[in-house]
Amino acid sequence: MSSSDATNDEDEADRTFQLYIDEGGEIGRARGACAEWLGLGADSTTGRNLAGFLAEESHFALSDILCSAIMRETLKRTVLWVRNKETGTIRGFDVTGGPQSFNDFYRLVLQPNPKLAHGPGARNSRAGFVKAVSNTLRAAEASRRDLGMTFVDLGDVSRLNAAKAVDEDAMRAFTDRVEDHLRRHSVDDTVGRVRPGRYGLVHEQGADLDGLHGAIEGEARDLDPRGDALSVRSSTVALSHDGLDEAEIDSALDHAVGEFEEAGLDAIIFDTLDASQAAYIERSRSRLETLRQALEGDTIVCAYRRVVHAEDLEQAHLHAEPRVVLAEDELGAAEILRLTAEDQDLRRAVDHAACRKLLTDPALEGLTIALDVAIRSMLDRDLIGMLLDYSRKMGRRKLILRLSGLAEVEIERVGALETLRRAGFQVALHGNEIGAVTESRLDQLPVDYILLDPSYGADVETLRHSVPSLNAMANRCLKHRVGVIVEGIVEGEAARLLTRMRGALLSGPYFGAARDHADTDATPP
Repeated sequence: MSSSDATNDEDEADRTFQLYIDEGGEIGRARGACAEWLGLGADSTTGRNLAGFLAEESHFALSDILCSAIMRETLKRTVLWVRNKETGTIRGFDVTGGPQSFNDFYRLVLQPNPKLAHGPGARNSRAGFVKAVSNTLRAAEASRRDLGMTFVDLGDVSRLNAAKAVDEDAMRAFTDRVEDHLRRHSVDDTVGRVRPGRYGLVHEQGADLDGLHGAIEGEARDLDPRGDALSVRSSTVALSHDGLDEAEIDSALDHAVGEFEEAGLDAIIFDTLDASQAAYIERSRSRLETLRQALEGDTIVCAYRRVVHAEDLEQAHLHAEPRVVLAEDELGAAEILRLTAEDQDLRRAVDHAACRKLLTDPALEGLTIALDVAIRSMLDRDLIGMLLDYSRKMGRRKLILRLSGLAEVEIERVGALETLRRAGFQVALHGNEIGAVTESRLDQLPVDYILLDPSYGADVETLRHSVPSLNAMANRCLKHRVGVIVEGIVEGEAARLLTRMRGALLSGPYFGAARDHADTDATPP
C-alpha cells in the first residue's frame, strides 16, 4: 500500500457518525458523517429504522445490538455492513455502543473500517445474487445508467475436484483470481457465484468484455491445460425493464439467474429482462399446473438433507423437502415454495401432502425429521388433527416443524403451538421473523430452534465478523434450551468457524446433496 493510500484509509477511518436508537431500532437522533455513509443527512435519517440501512448479513448483529439496548448493556465491538441509500454501496463499520444516562436512547458509534471489503461472498447464492443485482439496478436508475448482466460458465469445475487433479489450495487460488477479474469489470462489485463454476456480474451496458473473457480463459488453461474440464463461455442479458414494476423486475431477475444456476448458459434464451419476465410467466403457469396435477395424483415425495451438530459434525436430524419428480427434471422445494408464496390454499395443500408422506412412512421409524410448514397451515384444523393423531403413535420417531410466516399471524394465536410441543413435536422459527432474540422473546415464543438465513453460512468473510454476535445469541438461546440452526454452509471453513457455537446445528451443500431416501443410521431422538 502506498503512503497516499494509507493516508486515505486513515482519513476514511476518522469519518465516524453516531446514531441514537430506541429499543426497536428506530433512529431518534443522528450526528456526524451520515450523509456520506447513509446517503441521507442527519435530519432525514431521524425517524427511520436502522434495519433499513443494513445489508442482510448484518441482521443478527442488529439483533445483538437491540438486545443490548433493551437490557441497557454496553455493546461489545461488532461489525455492521451499511448500505448507502443514494448509491447502493455497502461498506463495513466497526460499531460500539452503550445506553445514555440522561435519556432512553442507545448510542451507537459507527467507524468506517477500510480493511473490511464487502466482496461477492454474500452473493454466492441464487437469492443473494438476485438481491445484489436488484439493489444495483435501482441505484443506477437515479444516474440513468444502462446496465447489463453477463453470465460466465467455467465448465465442469466439480470434475477437477472429484478427480483430485487439482489440490484444494490451487483451486482456491484459481477461484480468487477469477473472481478478482470479474470484480474489476463489474459495477459496484456486483458479482455472484450461483454454483461452483457459474458466475454472474453486472456491468455497464455495451461494455467490452473481450478482455475479461480472455483473462479467465488464460486462468482456466493454466489450471486445466488440456481442457478436460474447463471451457469458458458467457452470455449477456440487458437489464432494460420498460413497463416492469419492482416485483416484476425481481421475478425476472430470479428467473434469469435460476435458469442459469440450474441448466447453464443453454437456458439463457432471452436477452432482456422484459423477455425474461415473459418466460417466467409462461414457465410459472406450466409449473403451477404440474404442481396441481401432482397434488391431485398424490405424487409429491420428499428428499432428505443432513443437519449436523456444529461441535463434531455428527448427524442430528434430517430435513425433509417436498419435490415432484418429472420425466426430464423435477420441481424442487425452493421452486414449490415460490409457486405457492401467493396462494395460501395451494401451500396448505402442499403442507398436507408432505406431512401425510412423512407421518405414514415406516422407513422413518426412529428418525428425527424436520419439515417446512407455513404457519397459516397450522391454523387448519384438519392438519392439526392429523398431527395430534400421529403423536399418539409416533413412538421413537420425532418431527420438527419449521414454521414460516410468523409475522403474518397474531402472536396470541401462535401460542397454540404449545399444544403441539406438549404432544411431542418441536418447533423451529426463522430468525428474520422473530426479530431481536431477547430473553423476554425467548420466554414468550413456543420455540425449540431458531433458523438463520442461508446467506450467513454462504459467506465466510462475513461469517468471521459475525461469529461473536452469533455466539452471544447461541449462548442466550442455550439458557432457554433453544438451539440455533445455521443453514447454507457451502465451505468447510464456514463449518470450522461455527464449531465454537455451543448447541448449534449446521446444514447446507457442504454436507451433501438431498437424498431420495432416508437411508441412514437412526438419529438420536
